[in-house]
Amino acid sequence: MVALLELAAVVKEPQHMLNKLYFISCFLVLFLGGCQHYESFDEMAQAMCSGRAKDITFDEVPIHAQWIDVRSDAEYRVSHLNRARHCEWDGNALHIINSLDPTRPVVVYCSVGYRSEKAAEYLMDNGFVEVYNLYGGIFKLVNEQNATDSLGRPIVRVHGFNPTWAKWITTGEIVYE
Repeated sequence: MVALLELAAVVKEPQHMLNKLYFISCFLVLFLGGCQHYESFDEMAQAMCSGRAKDITFDEVPIHAQWIDVRSDAEYRVSHLNRARHCEWDGNALHIINSLDPTRPVVVYCSVGYRSEKAAEYLMDNGFVEVYNLYGGIFKLVNEQNATDSLGRPIVRVHGFNPTWAKWITTGEIVYE
């Protein structure tokens, strides 16, 4: 906590400070939070996705939904879902808002749901009404062999984010590119 306060005192520009604090909080949750002992994938996914965005499963997604993949460029290059647009989440998603139709549902996903939860909340805060977080992210879909790429082929390769998180991938090939 002291380090965060010191960082806030050093940084002069408010948006720059918010971005730094966002990345520090992501680090703490994604790297340290992933080290916690969870009994199951679902227990971990529920802990990561406990915000305001409504969780949705793949089978519940409306056919006319807009898909947003908020993972990093490296993760997206390895594999992504059919019809997904890539908009890496960095704490500020104006570029996402400008590319979406606010009258259609939006489904946001990442590896397990933490980053997509934050991006979905951002969209909700900016006037989008029907926004969902894909429960369990691409890891869950790959594990269930329910993910297809833009050519309709099953996704068998997935970026593991890091070894701590990759342990939740139980099928397919884990890569780090």
